[in-house]
Amino acid sequence: MPEKVNWSKEASDKFEEIVNYLKLNWSEKIADDFSRKVYKKIEQMKCFPDSGITSRKKVGLKKMLITEKNLLVYQYFKDYILIVNIYDTRVNPKKIDY
Repeated sequence: MPEKVNWSKEASDKFEEIVNYLKLNWSEKIADDFSRKVYKKIEQMKCFPDSGITSRKKVGLKKMLITEKNLLVYQYFKDYILIVNIYDTRVNPKKIDY
């Protein structure tokens, strides 16, 4: 079971962008709720790394919904999980390359 979680630069930047957007346009509470949901999903991944939906486009990648509007893409290895990216599900699916 993987214990360590690494974030790609792209995923880290996207997460920060979403949290900042929520703080500015909604509220601190909404941003905190989103952050908690992300980290709860990451804990779920650590316990059940194969629980995400297998990507049809890229071998080895999994997808997991954070909210109805956000999708987390990850890959797991024996010792760690790599958070690859976070997507807005309202985007044209052809633009999501995972």
